[in-house]
Amino acid sequence: MDLEWWFRAQDQAVARNRSEIEDEWRWLNAAVGLLSHVQQFVNNNPDVQSHRLRESEQDTSKHQASNVVVNLVNDAMGGIVNASRLLLFGCHSDAFALIRSAFQSCSYAEYFAVNPQKVKAYLELEELISGLREAGFKVPDG
Repeated sequence: MDLEWWFRAQDQAVARNRSEIEDEWRWLNAAVGLLSHVQQFVNNNPDVQSHRLRESEQDTSKHQASNVVVNLVNDAMGGIVNASRLLLFGCHSDAFALIRSAFQSCSYAEYFAVNPQKVKAYLELEELISGLREAGFKVPDG
């Protein structure tokens, strides 16, 4: 078995699974459409495909909350697109884990859009958790 065999097997799985996930496909397709509009709005760019703000681009003053919202929305879009691919390959439980994560990212984005003053504490928590992991502490994901 080589890569060509695996790619043919995946293509066959996609052809079989596409009809079985029609309801989920329609829902995910609508979610991608909605998220792309949100992405265009928060990125202030009608042609955006994906733009992750790098730390060097982040203004640590008034735009910090906007940067976090942009990154969360972009994470949600990636999760929905990848979930669609997993559904086509028959990996339903993995796909719905990504969908849950995308929903969570959207919830956080909405929260920080409404409460930008909370972003600083959120970012400090992320730094704290990273530090604990680096120090060897077992910290649950999520």
